[in-house]
Amino acid sequence: MMKITAEEVTLGCRAKNRDDVLRQAAFELAARGCVDIGFSKALLDREKELSTWIGSGLAMPHINRRDARRVNRSGFHFLQYPEGVSWDKSHVAFLVVVVAAKDGEHIDMLSSLADLLADERKVTRLSLAANKEAFLNILNDQE
Repeated sequence: MMKITAEEVTLGCRAKNRDDVLRQAAFELAARGCVDIGFSKALLDREKELSTWIGSGLAMPHINRRDARRVNRSGFHFLQYPEGVSWDKSHVAFLVVVVAAKDGEHIDMLSSLADLLADERKVTRLSLAANKEAFLNILNDQE
């Protein structure tokens, strides 16, 4: 099971659009030293090729393998958008989990996070959590 800490969660985010979300997500990973400055562009490029929209208000942006040099160390970050952000023409994201993986960990990380967030009701509750303690309790099925 993945260990998720308060450092990996940002609540109450606001964004104008999906591209703004991707820039915010890249900033969070860069602030923790997980990625370099080019990660933001790599996220935008990946999204133009194929959407990272998962469903039920959830998106899991990540980069293509060809941009793996942008990753210093593996990490992820949860961003909550209680008011929602238009992800594309027909979807709205309330919870975004950005993933940066090093040395082939990409599929395992995405799979673990997808398993953790497979319950639609859990994603809805996470998108409405008022504080990080509540968020982590919901995430870890302790509430």
